[in-house]
Amino acid sequence: MNCKAGITGKGANAVKKRSKLAVTLRGFRLMNRLMPGFLPIAAVRAVLEAFLPFINIYLSGRILTAVAEGSRLQEVTVLLLVLVLSNFTVTLLLNLFSRLANVKGAEFWRLSHLPIDRKLQTMDYEYVEDSEIHARKANISLMESSMGRGLPRLYWMYFNMGMRSLAQVVFSVALTVSAFTAQPVRAEGVWAVLLSPWSSCVLVLLFLLTLIGNARNNAVSAKKEAKIFEGFSKTTRVMQYYYSLFRDYRIGKDLKLYQLKDSLLSEIKRLDSTIVGVMQRWQKMSTGYQVLASVTSTLISGLIYAYVALKAMFGAFSVGGVAQYVGALTQFTQGFERLVVVFSDLFINAEFLQKYFDFLDIPDKMPRGTLPVEKRAFCEGGDMEYEIECRDVSFRYPGTDTWALRHVNLKFRVGERLAVVGKNGSGKTTFIKLLCRLYDPTEGEILLNGIDIRKYDYEEYLSLFSVVFQDFKLFSFELGQNVAASVEVDEERARACLEQAGFG
Repeated sequence: MNCKAGITGKGANAVKKRSKLAVTLRGFRLMNRLMPGFLPIAAVRAVLEAFLPFINIYLSGRILTAVAEGSRLQEVTVLLLVLVLSNFTVTLLLNLFSRLANVKGAEFWRLSHLPIDRKLQTMDYEYVEDSEIHARKANISLMESSMGRGLPRLYWMYFNMGMRSLAQVVFSVALTVSAFTAQPVRAEGVWAVLLSPWSSCVLVLLFLLTLIGNARNNAVSAKKEAKIFEGFSKTTRVMQYYYSLFRDYRIGKDLKLYQLKDSLLSEIKRLDSTIVGVMQRWQKMSTGYQVLASVTSTLISGLIYAYVALKAMFGAFSVGGVAQYVGALTQFTQGFERLVVVFSDLFINAEFLQKYFDFLDIPDKMPRGTLPVEKRAFCEGGDMEYEIECRDVSFRYPGTDTWALRHVNLKFRVGERLAVVGKNGSGKTTFIKLLCRLYDPTEGEILLNGIDIRKYDYEEYLSLFSVVFQDFKLFSFELGQNVAASVEVDEERARACLEQAGFG
């Protein structure tokens, strides 16, 4: 329909128009609004978690050096006490902030669906009835639940990998810089060349290129993953629907009377084989990239460890320095690899996140109005001065050229009892939707007390009506809870409402 073209057109080039960084930052701002205080608490937790191993790495190196150089027992004992007290203090703080972060993080899974739910509640009713909107919402739900994309991936990367990896890299660099700048005291000839600062630069460059290459492979893998799962949402939605049929007691009669069990099971098997085939393709593709990344990382890490060992052999630093550098390099490798994975994954995730924000940004087209609706008393003694008039009202649903209503002229006062009679599909429900401003007329106008209803405050105007549509539903709660729309019920008030509505 017409509105679809505008909506999908906006989303199609949205990632190009907005940078992936801007989309990701918007996601973090949304997380901060949903969970105030979570981001800084999680950041402190991540820094403490990353810092804890470096206490052991640095102080263990100092202790080894002290023992190897024959330092006094008192000096070694002081280092051991510092090691124990530091571990105890950081662990205590880490447990505190981990608890705070976990409590805050638990709120995410409870609150993460609220923006979409609120949008569905407030968007124009035209979109609520739009199958394209439902498909987009289902696709967002699928990418979150099955692929962990969108806001869940942003949360996961920040909470479990991003900040910790960044801190890990910073601490590692601080402890390993001297390994590449320290000069051997006994190296001569070819060894002096191999252990020179230039060789250090080449080795570091190879190391960084390897990690960046692995990050690029990860990005390519993520893109191929998205392509493999493209169109997967429709298959999954159909599969979920079929499964729901077997659990829905309301259609049990139809399943038995028309012997639908075998045909449905056959269709489920067919869809299941499709899903299994997609998963196998994804596993085969991702395994290849993982093996390649593992092999290259192992080779370059081995070269760096050999380089550090050779420098130690030629007197560049003590045995404690070897322990410090090897431990710090191990932490750097892990942290940098994860950090690059985080950035490349967030880069890919931005495309999914953009679909989420495109949904939230669907613009409402209906005028909201500003005029207050004069309150009238709907009870005995009230003036009941509400007059509604339809002037040459015509309407057709978006995306169709067929008129649902044509040239309707009608005037009535509130308090009168009227019946509008017609065949199925003649436009009776559509007329009520127009009256309640779920839609606006395509042509003509509807007046309330002589004023076009589009000029009234939208929410105030809606509050004038109490409509029971033909597809109404009682929720699976007690009668009083249905009346109160709440688990907690004021029984006297609920009974009074029922009696006033004629259900005494």
